[in-house]
Amino acid sequence: NSILDITYDEQGLPEGMKYSKEYDLYSCQKTVERDVLMNPEDPTSKMSVQMKINLFLNIRERMRKLIEIREEITREKDILTGYQNIRISESQLSDLKKECHYHKLSIDKNTEMLKVSVKEDVITKQRAIAGYFSSVSYKVEGDAIEQYRLYILRDEQEKYFEGMKDQLGF
Repeated sequence: NSILDITYDEQGLPEGMKYSKEYDLYSCQKTVERDVLMNPEDPTSKMSVQMKINLFLNIRERMRKLIEIREEITREKDILTGYQNIRISESQLSDLKKECHYHKLSIDKNTEMLKVSVKEDVITKQRAIAGYFSSVSYKVEGDAIEQYRLYILRDEQEKYFEGMKDQLGF
Protein backbone atom coordinates (compact mmCIF):
# COMPACT_ATOMS: atom_id res chain seq x y z
CA ASN A 1 0.00 0.00 0.00
CA SER A 2 1.51 3.32 -1.03
CA ILE A 3 1.40 6.65 0.74
CA LEU A 4 -0.18 8.25 -2.31
CA ASP A 5 -2.84 5.95 -3.73
CA ILE A 6 -3.69 6.97 -7.26
CA THR A 7 -6.92 6.06 -8.99
CA TYR A 8 -7.77 6.77 -12.61
CA ASP A 9 -10.85 8.22 -14.26
CA GLU A 10 -12.63 6.70 -17.28
CA GLN A 11 -10.10 8.33 -19.67
CA GLY A 12 -7.18 6.78 -17.77
CA LEU A 13 -6.07 10.08 -16.23
CA PRO A 14 -5.08 10.26 -12.56
CA GLU A 15 -7.77 11.47 -10.18
CA GLY A 16 -6.74 13.92 -7.50
CA MET A 17 -3.71 15.13 -9.45
CA LYS A 18 -3.54 18.67 -10.82
CA TYR A 19 -2.36 19.30 -14.35
CA SER A 20 0.30 21.93 -15.06
CA LYS A 21 0.26 23.11 -18.64
CA GLU A 22 3.58 24.92 -18.11
CA TYR A 23 5.45 21.70 -17.29
CA ASP A 24 3.05 19.23 -18.96
CA LEU A 25 2.86 17.26 -15.69
CA TYR A 26 0.23 15.96 -13.34
CA SER A 27 1.10 16.38 -9.68
CA CYS A 28 -0.15 15.92 -6.16
CA GLN A 29 1.30 16.43 -2.72
CA LYS A 30 0.73 14.82 0.63
CA THR A 31 2.11 15.86 3.99
CA VAL A 32 3.21 12.96 6.15
CA GLU A 33 4.64 12.83 9.62
CA ARG A 34 7.61 10.57 10.21
CA ASP A 35 10.02 9.89 13.04
CA VAL A 36 13.56 10.72 11.96
CA LEU A 37 16.70 9.58 13.74
CA MET A 38 18.69 12.76 14.41
CA ASN A 39 21.87 11.00 15.60
CA PRO A 40 22.60 7.57 14.08
CA GLU A 41 24.62 6.59 17.15
CA ASP A 42 21.76 7.39 19.53
CA PRO A 43 18.55 5.41 18.83
CA THR A 44 16.63 7.63 21.26
CA SER A 45 17.34 10.81 19.26
CA LYS A 46 14.16 10.56 17.23
CA MET A 47 12.26 13.65 16.21
CA SER A 48 8.88 13.77 14.52
CA VAL A 49 9.00 15.82 11.31
CA GLN A 50 6.47 16.77 8.68
CA MET A 51 7.61 16.06 5.13
CA LYS A 52 5.90 16.74 1.85
CA ILE A 53 5.82 13.93 -0.65
CA ASN A 54 5.34 15.17 -4.20
CA LEU A 55 4.22 12.77 -6.88
CA PHE A 56 4.47 13.66 -10.56
CA LEU A 57 3.21 11.99 -13.70
CA ASN A 58 4.52 12.70 -17.17
CA ILE A 59 1.87 11.22 -19.48
CA ARG A 60 4.14 11.31 -22.55
CA GLU A 61 6.90 9.49 -20.66
CA ARG A 62 4.34 7.00 -19.34
CA MET A 63 3.15 6.17 -22.85
CA ARG A 64 6.74 5.89 -24.13
CA LYS A 65 7.67 3.56 -21.26
CA LEU A 66 4.55 1.38 -21.68
CA ILE A 67 5.36 0.94 -25.39
CA GLU A 68 8.98 0.15 -24.48
CA ILE A 69 7.84 -2.54 -22.01
CA ARG A 70 5.52 -4.09 -24.59
CA GLU A 71 8.27 -4.11 -27.23
CA GLU A 72 10.78 -5.62 -24.80
CA ILE A 73 8.38 -8.44 -23.86
CA THR A 74 7.83 -9.16 -27.57
CA ARG A 75 11.59 -9.14 -28.20
CA GLU A 76 12.15 -11.59 -25.35
CA LYS A 77 9.39 -13.90 -26.64
CA ASP A 78 11.04 -13.88 -30.08
CA ILE A 79 14.40 -14.83 -28.56
CA LEU A 80 12.89 -17.59 -26.42
CA THR A 81 10.96 -19.07 -29.34
CA GLY A 82 14.29 -20.14 -30.82
CA TYR A 83 14.98 -22.28 -27.74
CA GLN A 84 11.73 -24.27 -27.72
CA ASN A 85 12.03 -28.05 -27.77
CA ILE A 86 15.84 -28.12 -27.67
CA ARG A 87 18.21 -28.99 -24.87
CA ILE A 88 19.91 -26.04 -23.24
CA SER A 89 23.11 -25.72 -21.22
CA GLU A 90 23.64 -23.81 -17.98
CA SER A 91 25.84 -21.38 -19.93
CA GLN A 92 23.06 -20.71 -22.47
CA LEU A 93 20.58 -20.27 -19.62
CA SER A 94 22.87 -17.75 -17.95
CA ASP A 95 23.17 -15.76 -21.19
CA LEU A 96 19.40 -15.83 -21.75
CA LYS A 97 18.73 -14.61 -18.20
CA LYS A 98 20.88 -11.54 -18.93
CA GLU A 99 18.66 -10.71 -21.91
CA CYS A 100 15.22 -11.66 -20.60
CA HIS A 101 14.08 -9.60 -17.63
CA TYR A 102 10.34 -10.20 -18.00
CA HIS A 103 10.54 -14.00 -18.11
CA LYS A 104 11.56 -16.53 -15.46
CA LEU A 105 13.89 -19.08 -17.00
CA SER A 106 15.09 -22.45 -15.76
CA ILE A 107 16.11 -25.84 -17.09
CA ASP A 108 13.76 -28.79 -16.65
CA LYS A 109 15.84 -31.40 -14.81
CA ASN A 110 14.19 -34.33 -16.63
CA THR A 111 14.24 -33.07 -20.21
CA GLU A 112 17.10 -30.51 -19.96
CA MET A 113 14.88 -28.15 -21.93
CA LEU A 114 14.14 -24.51 -21.21
CA LYS A 115 11.22 -23.76 -18.90
CA VAL A 116 9.73 -20.30 -19.38
CA SER A 117 7.14 -18.38 -17.40
CA VAL A 118 6.16 -14.72 -17.54
CA LYS A 119 7.09 -12.57 -14.55
CA GLU A 120 3.62 -11.01 -14.26
CA ASP A 121 4.50 -9.28 -10.97
CA VAL A 122 7.51 -7.53 -12.56
CA ILE A 123 5.49 -6.46 -15.60
CA THR A 124 2.62 -5.19 -13.44
CA LYS A 125 4.99 -3.17 -11.25
CA GLN A 126 6.85 -1.67 -14.22
CA ARG A 127 3.59 -0.68 -15.87
CA ALA A 128 2.27 0.82 -12.63
CA ILE A 129 5.27 3.12 -12.10
CA ALA A 130 5.85 4.06 -15.75
CA GLY A 131 6.04 7.85 -16.11
CA TYR A 132 5.89 8.61 -12.39
CA PHE A 133 8.60 10.29 -10.35
CA SER A 134 8.59 11.82 -6.90
CA SER A 135 10.38 14.09 -4.51
CA VAL A 136 10.36 14.57 -0.77
CA SER A 137 10.79 17.96 0.83
CA TYR A 138 11.22 19.22 4.33
CA LYS A 139 10.62 22.83 5.38
CA VAL A 140 10.00 23.96 1.81
CA GLU A 141 6.78 25.83 1.15
CA GLY A 142 4.63 25.45 -1.94
CA ASP A 143 2.63 22.86 -3.80
CA ALA A 144 4.18 20.07 -5.84
CA ILE A 145 4.57 22.15 -9.03
CA GLU A 146 6.22 25.00 -7.12
CA GLN A 147 8.67 22.54 -5.61
CA TYR A 148 9.33 21.10 -9.08
CA ARG A 149 10.05 24.62 -10.36
CA LEU A 150 12.48 25.17 -7.47
CA TYR A 151 14.20 21.87 -8.25
CA ILE A 152 14.65 22.89 -11.90
CA LEU A 153 16.13 26.24 -10.85
CA ARG A 154 18.48 24.52 -8.43
CA ASP A 155 19.55 22.07 -11.12
CA GLU A 156 20.30 24.96 -13.51
CA GLN A 157 22.32 26.73 -10.81
CA GLU A 158 24.35 23.59 -10.07
CA LYS A 159 25.12 23.10 -13.78
CA TYR A 160 26.19 26.74 -14.10
CA PHE A 161 28.37 26.45 -10.99
CA GLU A 162 29.94 23.22 -12.32
CA GLY A 163 30.73 25.01 -15.59
CA MET A 164 32.37 27.88 -13.71
CA LYS A 165 34.50 25.42 -11.72
CA ASP A 166 35.62 23.72 -14.94
CA GLN A 167 36.60 27.07 -16.48
CA LEU A 168 38.61 27.95 -13.38
CA GLY A 169 40.29 24.53 -13.37
CA PHE A 170 38.85 23.23 -10.08
